[in-house]
Amino acid sequence: MSVAHTRRSRRTAVAVAACLALAACASTPIERGVPWSVAQQPIAPWETHEACADVVDGDRIDFNFDATRPVDLDVYYHQGAAVIIPLSRRAVVADGAVLEVRIPGRYCLAFKAGAEGALVSYRITIRPATG
Repeated sequence: MSVAHTRRSRRTAVAVAACLALAACASTPIERGVPWSVAQQPIAPWETHEACADVVDGDRIDFNFDATRPVDLDVYYHQGAAVIIPLSRRAVVADGAVLEVRIPGRYCLAFKAGAEGALVSYRITIRPATG
């Protein structure tokens, strides 16, 4: 395999991954102030499942989850071309947190399964900023 072919393959893989990540959050975002709950979401091996919400300064992202197998979790948002990850967990089967928003935008929770896949149940509430 030539170096040029390898580079093209890598660029294609990166482009496909970026498109999948964007499509995953293209669905209707979680509403502020309305609890969102998902039970036993299947995630295939090495795949990612995302849940996103549009938030403003002072909102709090309150979430918890449990999984049948270890998953990686990233809470992220975009700032210009950069991807900012204010919270990241590796190989966990349960966790939760309340993340206070300082930069408004679309925040996503991304669950990534390992080699065995996983079922993930999660609960998210976007608690609006109080005046």
